Amino acid sequence: MSVSPRKVSEITFDRLKASLKVPFPDSNLTDVDIDASMGDLGYLGVVCRVTLTFDSTDAALPASLILKFPPSDAESYSNGNQFCAYATEAGFYLNMANMGIGRAPHHLPPMATAAKMLYAAGASSG
Repeated sequence: MSVSPRKVSEITFDRLKASLKVPFPDSNLTDVDIDASMGDLGYLGVVCRVTLTFDSTDAALPASLILKFPPSDAESYSNGNQFCAYATEAGFYLNMANMGIGRAPHHLPPMATAAKMLYAAGASSG
């Protein structure tokens, strides 16, 4: 797992299982369902929802994740940087986390390098 995924098609069950062991060492992921229907959002990047199934009903385990990848083309990425879109988004979630609001994004290595945000679904819910 030395190279982080740069697109949805590079996400695998084994990679997710290993990445989730970092914050949840006792978890046992048994299945994933990747919904990439949100697709490419231009300079905002590529987003997908991953529904997770564990062999436990522990409420601390996330039911799903949102994975966000960099835009699929260099021009869109450049436009996003020009408009400070990435810094603005990261600042929003950092402020949300610092204020204890909702379920703020968690960066889970090694996937966090390419997937700019990896967070539990329902980040805006209390």
